[in-house]
Amino acid sequence: MDIVHNQDKLVASICLSFAKTKEEFEDLRQEAFLNIWRGIDNFREDSSLSTWVYRVALNSCISYQRKESRKDTQTEVYAEFYHELFDDSSAEDIERYELMYNLINRLPSLDKAVLMMWLDDKPYEEIAAVVGMSRNAVASRLKRAKDRLVAMAGNIK
Repeated sequence: MDIVHNQDKLVASICLSFAKTKEEFEDLRQEAFLNIWRGIDNFREDSSLSTWVYRVALNSCISYQRKESRKDTQTEVYAEFYHELFDDSSAEDIERYELMYNLINRLPSLDKAVLMMWLDDKPYEEIAAVVGMSRNAVASRLKRAKDRLVAMAGNIK
């Protein structure tokens, strides 16, 4: 299926920011693609395919998170997925990505969603459409999320 191949890195990066374990990552990715497959006939092309996939994957992850009674446990390290997603990166870069995803994982779901789309160079208007808020609200939420990440990163050192 072309959509799986073409959108795998996008879906994987979203799921990675929500997963706490390797198994949860696989469950989230499978759930997201199942929802994409179920909903593809309803795709109306009001937005780009990648925007629609983003929305479905985010909603899948958020729904999964709501269903699970989550314990506040440390995220397992599963470096092979970082290497898969960032295959042309150095070991040092992979380490930074891993830290970044671990910190992003600690953010509230909506902040995570906004930040992930911003990291994927989505314009504010597209982020607003996906999460259902105004452009100004997206900018404000993004600023607070980045400030939280900086504070969390500062506490690590």
